[in-house]
Amino acid sequence: MCRSSPTSRPFSDRSTAYGPGILALPQEAERVAVLAGDQPFVTSAALNQLCAAIGGGEAAAYVRDGQLQFLCAVWDGAALRRRLATAGSSMRSLYAAATVVEVADRAGVSRDVDTPADLAAVRRLVRDPVEAGIDIAPIAPGEGDQRQPKRGGRLHGE
Repeated sequence: MCRSSPTSRPFSDRSTAYGPGILALPQEAERVAVLAGDQPFVTSAALNQLCAAIGGGEAAAYVRDGQLQFLCAVWDGAALRRRLATAGSSMRSLYAAATVVEVADRAGVSRDVDTPADLAAVRRLVRDPVEAGIDIAPIAPGEGDQRQPKRGGRLHGE
C-alpha cells in the first residue's frame, strides 16, 4: 500500500511511496506485483501472464501505446528489494537499470482511470466492450507478445 501527497509532482515519489510496503513483505516473497489502484482490468490471468514472462529477467511489465507501464508489473521479489535500495524517488529510477521483460498489452489490462473521460470510457467498455473497441478476452499465461529481457525499460528499436 502506498500514499502519494497531493502536492507532489506527478510520478515524482512513487518509488519512495511503494518502498516501505514492499520492504515489509516477507523476504521469501518470490513475486511482487507493483500495481496502481486505478486499473480496473487487472485480473489474476494478467498477473499470471506477467509471472510466466519474467523468465531470467528481474521483472515483467506491460507495454501500452509504446510506454512501459511501471505500475502494472510483476517483479522477482529479491530483485525488487535490491533495486529499491538504490533507486531514487521516481519509478523511472527503479526501472532504469533493471532487466525487464516487456509484454504487449493488447487487451488493455493496464488501462487506468485518471479523468472523468477515462471513467466514461470504462463505463462504456463494461456495458459493451465490442462497441468500445477494446479486446478484454482472458489472457492465458504465456500468451501475447513478449520481448527478451533488456535493461532500462525501453522498447527495442527506440
